[in-house]
Amino acid sequence: MKNTKKIKIMAGLLALALVAGTLAYFMKTMSVDNPFSTKKYGGETVEKFTPENEWEPGGQVTKEVQAKNTGDYDLYVRVKFDEKWERDGQVIAGTELSSADKANFFPASADSSIAGGSSVYKHLAGVEDGSWTDGNDGYFYYKTKLGKDQMTSQLMDYVTLCKDANMGTYAVSEMKYALVDATKTAEDLTDADYTLTSAPDVIPDGKVLYQKKVVSLDSANAGLAGANYTLTITTELLQANADAAAENGWAVTPA
Repeated sequence: MKNTKKIKIMAGLLALALVAGTLAYFMKTMSVDNPFSTKKYGGETVEKFTPENEWEPGGQVTKEVQAKNTGDYDLYVRVKFDEKWERDGQVIAGTELSSADKANFFPASADSSIAGGSSVYKHLAGVEDGSWTDGNDGYFYYKTKLGKDQMTSQLMDYVTLCKDANMGTYAVSEMKYALVDATKTAEDLTDADYTLTSAPDVIPDGKVLYQKKVVSLDSANAGLAGANYTLTITTELLQANADAAAENGWAVTPA
């Protein structure tokens, strides 16, 4: 931003001269440029995430969440969370949740899901150690302003799929039978040997009957089986100014 200050200097009557019967005055207008430069604001969310392709109940996954000030000015930091489960590109009903709904978003432990709520336990290390605080507005606030090149402590460090997470209902969908030589064991058989869909009434001498149950997921009661979990972390950075915090609806003003 450039401020221009105009200075008018009236020299007054510097000289009297009789020129065609008039008085001549000396006047000069000078313009002086006053350049000003501003520094910049900047920040980033820093995450360490170890993905799990076959996440099972009780499975713990690293999910470290921090923020860093990459600008020149002090910042305030707050973070909120959203989650959803999807199967075949479609959101599973009832699984789109937000940290604003704290009662349904944060299971008390990794042992138990919330009925009608989340099945993922989030360990908030920063709240436990006192460096972050719950604003009770869906956001978690870093308790001190963040200086240039500084990084917050970890707000979150891992998530766990609750041990009692609903992984669907399975049922026997098909029975198959293999009538083979008695010299064969179950380990010798392949899918190609199970050619019968019902058991014969009589088993011939020298033969043995093996049966195989085909168990399938009940699509009407699939729970979270075969689904993809997404945890969205939103970090907000604000100029470290109490008035700015109040005007932007921050529930907590960091020290």
